[in-house]
Amino acid sequence: MKKLIIIPICAALMAVYGNACGNADDTSTAAAGTPDGLESASVVNDAGGQDSAALPEQAFALDYGGFTIHMDQNMAEVKEALGEPLGEFEAPSCAFDGVDRIFRYPGIQIHTYPDGEADFVHTISLRDDSIPIYGGIYIGQSWEDVMAVYGADYEQDFDMYTYTHSPATLSFLVEEGIVTSISFGLIMG
Repeated sequence: MKKLIIIPICAALMAVYGNACGNADDTSTAAAGTPDGLESASVVNDAGGQDSAALPEQAFALDYGGFTIHMDQNMAEVKEALGEPLGEFEAPSCAFDGVDRIFRYPGIQIHTYPDGEADFVHTISLRDDSIPIYGGIYIGQSWEDVMAVYGADYEQDFDMYTYTHSPATLSFLVEEGIVTSISFGLIMG
């Protein structure tokens, strides 16, 4: 069971950091992909549909119990609104000076990066189907449901579908046509 949780998180983090590592030029333009039968490793969808930039800002933030969490938000504000987390993990940062932290709340994990004495949100991973995002989308829905809300302006890397609205990304891991992971990420760099 641990592998099933870790794999989507790793895939989401790779999607978030992929462009910072020089993968931005590795995409090819193709028609709309489907979750089944993807043959190339990376596809930019140009089949039309809603432009990610035209989506409202709240589509790339998480409304959590009436409090909206944005990418690059000071974690102190989040903790003040949500209270103490169920758990917290920290490790020396490999990309920044200081300590990276993961805060666990019911249904979500919030990853932060250090900047001076403060921590800022860079990834939010949904852990189960209890937290809907913009448009009522949640883990367990079909890819068609996601496209009905977010449109077809996404990038595809194997089973990971990513929408971008600077400074955030929203990634869906889709297996056999069903959303199995949802994560928000900060575009770093």
